[in-house]
Amino acid sequence: RCHPLSFALIERLLREPERLVIASVRSDHGELPASVRALAREPWTVVIEVHGFSRDELDAFAAAELGAPLDARLGEELWRRTAGNPLYAAQVLRGARSGAAIVMNNGVWWAVAPLPVPASLRDAVTDRIDTLGGGAGATAQWVAGLGEVPVTRVESSGRTSAVAQLVDAGIVRVRQRPEPTGPSRHVVVFSHPLFREAIWSRTDGIRRHAVLQEHFDAECRET
Repeated sequence: RCHPLSFALIERLLREPERLVIASVRSDHGELPASVRALAREPWTVVIEVHGFSRDELDAFAAAELGAPLDARLGEELWRRTAGNPLYAAQVLRGARSGAAIVMNNGVWWAVAPLPVPASLRDAVTDRIDTLGGGAGATAQWVAGLGEVPVTRVESSGRTSAVAQLVDAGIVRVRQRPEPTGPSRHVVVFSHPLFREAIWSRTDGIRRHAVLQEHFDAECRET
């Protein structure tokens, strides 16, 4: 979200003759924010959609970003953590290189430590959750404890409204998870793999223990 004064400055620059402005905008379910839709319709505006990478495209991007290919296991971990998001992939790779989480050996990059969660992503996720209020923040930590939570447990815990807030904010979503011995069930998961790590990394130890204990107690009751 752009601060109104900053947006006004950008809009003024855009309307100056022979001025080139390049800006990135995060869409919401494919829709541009209302504040920039009018600018996007101007004849002098070019909108370029940046889609997520495929697995092969992510490998090629990482090799171009680092100047050498990734080890297969590192490539798979990068895919698991970023889901092909170009911005997240770039931030994870740069953070991993600057933090010495990856090293080059025989012309190939290898992981020697866990890949980091970009600080900018942690800030963006927590800022978005903070605007929703304390109930949504605590519920995000509760979901982060396991990474996915059955919808039935959400309902029995009284967190339906808070989860709905997180869904509307694009933090979590509901999906069907196949079960090997029965019908599939609906679970709440994070909209992107890194969201869980961003939230859990900022959850203190006492709160983590309380969250995991609550899930353990719920599992005992459900079985």
